[in-house]
Amino acid sequence: MENKYEKLEKLRAEIKRDKEKIAKLQKGVRAKEAKLKEAEANQIVQDVQELNLTPEELGDILRFVRSDQFKGMMPGPNDFEDVVHTEEPATGKNTKKTTEETNDEED
Repeated sequence: MENKYEKLEKLRAEIKRDKEKIAKLQKGVRAKEAKLKEAEANQIVQDVQELNLTPEELGDILRFVRSDQFKGMMPGPNDFEDVVHTEEPATGKNTKKTTEETNDEED
């Protein structure tokens, strides 16, 4: 006679195996995240070295970028005109039109 709890035991065993797989995957993800963080740090150092910046100069630049003065210099989303690049079928010549001009032609 079959054990009446066999189905439960199988499910518990599957859950245990799945949890072990998850733990192994999580460990792998943590290791990869650490490698990524190290690679990012190395890339930042390389970029700074290519610009021949001292740590003090880099600090000054980063403080400026975070400052309100810099934020005031950045254009807002409405400061750029939407431009659509089109090709005229007859001439093959590329033209630039604002989206407003394009919409006017469609009307």
